[in-house]
Amino acid sequence: MASDTCDKLDQPCILVVDDDADLMAFLFSVLTEEGFSMVAASHGQQALDLLEHGLRPHLILIDLMLPRVSGIDVLDHIRTDRSLRTIPRIVITGAPMERNALVADAVFQKPFDHGELLGAIHRLIGTVEPKIAVIDRRDSPATADDRGPRRKSAT
Repeated sequence: MASDTCDKLDQPCILVVDDDADLMAFLFSVLTEEGFSMVAASHGQQALDLLEHGLRPHLILIDLMLPRVSGIDVLDHIRTDRSLRTIPRIVITGAPMERNALVADAVFQKPFDHGELLGAIHRLIGTVEPKIAVIDRRDSPATADDRGPRRKSAT
């Protein structure tokens, strides 16, 4: 599955920190399909260890409720470390929270729309927009000559 380094120089690397194995497998599938490499950490201490040993991902996706060291503590550490503070951070969590209480570039409440998440990732690391189309049938009523779903911009 995911490695513990960002080996592929031609692919942006994302550190995903979450203790939900099913979500990790889903994110691995979605992120690799989009052309990203992924490094996984199942708890906050593992994420800190990876970062302390030199891992420099293009972006960090992190849950708040983690074993050993919480996501909030990991985010606090990143914010205070000069070599880490410029890495974009996206929180993905099921915990109720105040959005402005976190030092993160984006916050997604679980369950989240993976198309919107991909759009945020692409915007934060400056890559092209997602390959996965986000479909919104609410844009207009269906008509007899409707040729299919309309694409909703991920911006």
